[in-house]
Amino acid sequence: MATLLKDYEIAEMMSFLKDYNCINSNIFFQKARYYGATDHKEEMLNSIRDCLIMGLSKNRFLQDKDFQHFIQDSNFIQTLEKYHTINNEVQKVIETIDIQTFENILSSIPSFLSMQILTPKGFGAFVPQGRGLVFVSKIRSI
Repeated sequence: MATLLKDYEIAEMMSFLKDYNCINSNIFFQKARYYGATDHKEEMLNSIRDCLIMGLSKNRFLQDKDFQHFIQDSNFIQTLEKYHTINNEVQKVIETIDIQTFENILSSIPSFLSMQILTPKGFGAFVPQGRGLVFVSKIRSI
């Protein structure tokens, strides 16, 4: 609704959805649409990054009418490519339990998503950092 009306007040009412509480990529997608519609490019790119890290396909952005005017924008395309690649790498690491590669790509992921574990279907399940560290230490002992 905020995107359709370009209404800041409606968007602010949704601000209780803090990024670190979101495990649904659709919330980040809607935020990206709103920021794109209201010419907040950096915020839009950050929300796109978060969507892709959580497993949303870059094609959803390329096919959505609200992002069509960004198709020629190099920052938009670079963000899609970079975080699409990172998501693919995360998937491979999870499937092969390659901890070294996982640690290497964590530096490209925002801290509030650093323990976001993605399934091959792209759905996220949040693992608190303490449990994540236990998970990593158990895998290292294998």
